[in-house]
Amino acid sequence: MAQEENYIAIVSQRLSKPGDTRYVIIDKQTQQEVDTCNGRGYKSAQAAHKSFSFKTSQSNGYGNGKKTT
Repeated sequence: MAQEENYIAIVSQRLSKPGDTRYVIIDKQTQQEVDTCNGRGYKSAQAAHKSFSFKTSQSNGYGNGKKTT
């Protein structure tokens, strides 16, 4: 399972447009994007954290903690 404290949601300058801010999850140590919502970005930091947490949870059988972009 991913250590959630090692990841943070930030505003993506690449995916955001005026009036439409988009967030991605990055690894704090490497600064590499690890979840971009299939290249669209998330509408809020909370949504990004919630989705990433779900995707990396071992109990749901969906994710395995690997890169999900």
